[in-house]
Amino acid sequence: MEQQLYPMIFKRKSFHLFRNTGTIDDWELRRIEAQFKTFTPLVEEIRVDLKIVPATRTTCKRGEEYCVLLYSERKEHYLQNIGYIGQQLDLYLASMNIGALWFGIGKTEEETYNGLDFVIMIAIAKMPGDKFRKDMFKSKRKPLDEIWQGEAHLDAANIARFAPSACNTQPWMVESRGDTLAVYRYQKPGKRGIMPADMVTYYNRIDMGIFLLFLELCLKHTGHGFERTLYSDRGDAEKTLTAVYQIHEGCLDLEKIRLELLDETNLDAVRAIDREDVSEAFVDSVDTIMEITRYGLDHHCLGHTYAIRYEETYVGVILMGEAIPWETDPQEMRGVPYYRLMGFVLDRRYRNGGIGGHVLETVIRRIYGEYGPRPIALGVHRDNHAAARFYQKHGFRKTQAMEGTDCYFLREVGPHDQ
Repeated sequence: MEQQLYPMIFKRKSFHLFRNTGTIDDWELRRIEAQFKTFTPLVEEIRVDLKIVPATRTTCKRGEEYCVLLYSERKEHYLQNIGYIGQQLDLYLASMNIGALWFGIGKTEEETYNGLDFVIMIAIAKMPGDKFRKDMFKSKRKPLDEIWQGEAHLDAANIARFAPSACNTQPWMVESRGDTLAVYRYQKPGKRGIMPADMVTYYNRIDMGIFLLFLELCLKHTGHGFERTLYSDRGDAEKTLTAVYQIHEGCLDLEKIRLELLDETNLDAVRAIDREDVSEAFVDSVDTIMEITRYGLDHHCLGHTYAIRYEETYVGVILMGEAIPWETDPQEMRGVPYYRLMGFVLDRRYRNGGIGGHVLETVIRRIYGEYGPRPIALGVHRDNHAAARFYQKHGFRKTQAMEGTDCYFLREVGPHDQ
């Protein structure tokens, strides 16, 4: 998805008026709703949702066909989180030739939805492809030296500065020192456009989430990994620290990934991976995975357990094998041969670099090539929202069936798997 979103930075524009519009069909509306569930949040623990309503059910009157209403729990960073997720939606809409406008002053009678509070809306309409931006660099933005202090990562900075913001206030400032980026919400005294004075901070916090999304897409595109730390944003100070990024020079080279069968020779090394942030309620311990592996070998079950190696370092483990029937299996699995995916975990130092998706698809291809295609089942803990989004991005469908605290996800055999 990140590879799809980055080019849309250059295409998207804010449609302050929608003219010569087409029609967004039901299939496109369903795609938007489904894709929203796969977007990466800034803060995992904050629940969000969207509702797409006809424009007539809001106060927005810009010629749009629909408005996307964004809802959230009110927790720390919830405004930045909505900006971060909503901007992924904005870019995704551009890829569908659907124009968008963040409409902060819009109101709706539907102030709550699924127990969440209304935050902001995005007006949308189907637009001709030639109505999108042709030259982003003609857009009115602050000069780079006004928002970026330091000489590092200017290639990413020069694109990220084109993030949209309420009234084009661009309330961000970045201090670049070596491999560290400190991102601030900057509120220049007396500069607020037409925004009500009491709403400036509210909208600017949403803007900061939008900017962080642009910045991260640009860093990844220019070959940089990073670790992000968020900071509390309270009060109305002129300059407030929002996030600090520790930059890793160079992306992981997926060609350096190797899959080895898990056995006694590499078991200790796999035990040593750093997964302290992933509890055994989410993913079994390596010893438990090894016990399941031995059972499969003893009973001649189809499948393999792989130790994942990056260069000379073991960075994870994954098991995919023949699904022995369980009483909790959903009805659609009964009497049908399935594979079951279990025990997939990566060292936290090696995440967010594309390894997870690469390994998952490689293992599926290997198992299919050796034993033949079958649908795949897996369990995801009901609180493991990051894993749920990851698997949905890779074609798994969440079901209503549960095995204890785990939700069943299923992936059917596709035409490309045959």
